[in-house]
Amino acid sequence: MRGLLIFSITFFSSFSFGQKLLDLQVDNDLFFGTDYYYSSGIFINYNIIKSPKDSVAGTGVSTWELGQEIYTPKQRYVTDIERYDHPYCGWLYVGYAHQRHWTDRASWRWNVRLGLTGEASLAQAFQNIYHRTVLQLPELAWSAQQPQQVHVSSRADLYYRQPLIPSHALGFNLYGQTGTYQSFVGGRMGWMLGESSQALYLQRGHALAQDSWGLYAGINASYWFHDFVWQGDRFFNNSVWDFPMHTLRLCYEGGVALQGKKWKFLWLIQSHTQSSSRQIKKHHRLIKIGISRYF
Repeated sequence: MRGLLIFSITFFSSFSFGQKLLDLQVDNDLFFGTDYYYSSGIFINYNIIKSPKDSVAGTGVSTWELGQEIYTPKQRYVTDIERYDHPYCGWLYVGYAHQRHWTDRASWRWNVRLGLTGEASLAQAFQNIYHRTVLQLPELAWSAQQPQQVHVSSRADLYYRQPLIPSHALGFNLYGQTGTYQSFVGGRMGWMLGESSQALYLQRGHALAQDSWGLYAGINASYWFHDFVWQGDRFFNNSVWDFPMHTLRLCYEGGVALQGKKWKFLWLIQSHTQSSSRQIKKHHRLIKIGISRYF
């Protein structure tokens, strides 16, 4: 009983102390007049930031996550699933993450997520409601989708910033994820220009509340061991489709971020290479738009 009381006090006190930050990020390819492959992503994060004496070094960030991703083929109105060049798949999850800044240049972050694929992900329902009511377009076929399943995943990230000349730096991000949904390792590297030491592009929601801006251009390379979107379960042959999957994937990205004492805005454009030789298009572009509010 005493242990439960201590845990309860510690858990609920995390919501009472430290600066609060609410993140909303939307990923979508409709900005380019397309609607396929990684079609949509919506992410809501609630962050509690604890900083010693307004310093980045020693800052800790606890994050509660809610997110959804939607994947569709280019032939989104076709009912014959043999003609698809990408599986229909949805991913809905909740998670917890913690980030610790060792210095103003280096930090590490880990997270755990619990989620669902299949009809329980609500991907089909959300996408068709949006198409029907907002875009005034026909509903997508969703003749089949990757199976309904419960997933658990865990990810770790290492961030480092190397200053070059005033306001210029190189940013590095090494990462790895394992779990039943997706398993991969990878790294990001890019040039950063900005007034802020955080440069804002890598660690959304994790910079101190201060007036700053940042520009970024870089590349993200990853090696994939397993991807439920393409392969279904790694132990059971339950995938609706038998499509090949590329293990090496690249993403070219660039964007801008603006931050004040209460708000932060992120705009990032990405161009992804193919995840499979089945895909008709060689590249897929999307835009990430993030809005954050400090409390």
